[in-house]
Amino acid sequence: MIIMPELLLSPRDLHLAAEEFAKAHEEIQAILERLAATVVSLEDKWSGTSQQMFYKYYTEWQEHIEGFNHLLDVVTKEMHAMADRFEHLDNE
Repeated sequence: MIIMPELLLSPRDLHLAAEEFAKAHEEIQAILERLAATVVSLEDKWSGTSQQMFYKYYTEWQEHIEGFNHLLDVVTKEMHAMADRFEHLDNE
């Protein structure tokens, strides 16, 4: 016999939490785009070793944040999917 754990979290609560994650994902994406535009505006005004170091660090940072933001999107989708599964089980 399989014992199902009691779920105190409603599907609606999970959907609402997922929406907060989705908002954070959108905010981070907007920040990335805004900073990318700022960096582009600097390209013609700056050269040399300091520029190269900045771009190296900026590129590393950008890759990390994009990876983080991708995972945030995955978590959002999974939370919605879990809520949908819970709703389906509740309706059975």
